[in-house]
Amino acid sequence: MRERLKKMAEEMAGDMGLVLVALDHGPGFLRLFVDGDHGVSVEECAALSRRLSRALDERNLLPGPVTIEVSSPGLDRILKTPRERAWAVGKRVRAVTRDGRVRIGKLTASSDGERSLNGEAISLADLSRLALAEAET
Repeated sequence: MRERLKKMAEEMAGDMGLVLVALDHGPGFLRLFVDGDHGVSVEECAALSRRLSRALDERNLLPGPVTIEVSSPGLDRILKTPRERAWAVGKRVRAVTRDGRVRIGKLTASSDGERSLNGEAISLADLSRLALAEAET
């Protein structure tokens, strides 16, 4: 069921120029996080929610009433996919290494095997978490 929902959501988001970042569902709810090259607007989230609602009703994929939530992943989201990490190059990130060190700085490069933070390479094997960091105030 999850894969059918994911595939449908990916296709619908893609039709709108968006990318599905994450999907979560349980009894009575379906939650999606989507993004685009230039962010995602509230109007785009609402439009995708309506499309999904119609499709779920037509296909009767989920039993009973379902609350659908569509939103952006947020300002401090974890960068999970290669696409998200490539998009984040030039942005402020928070890197946590496997030994617990926390480094905050500008992501200057992202390749298959390593990330570069403020020009200093961090091996992917040494990295436990990479997330956007809120801008300094």
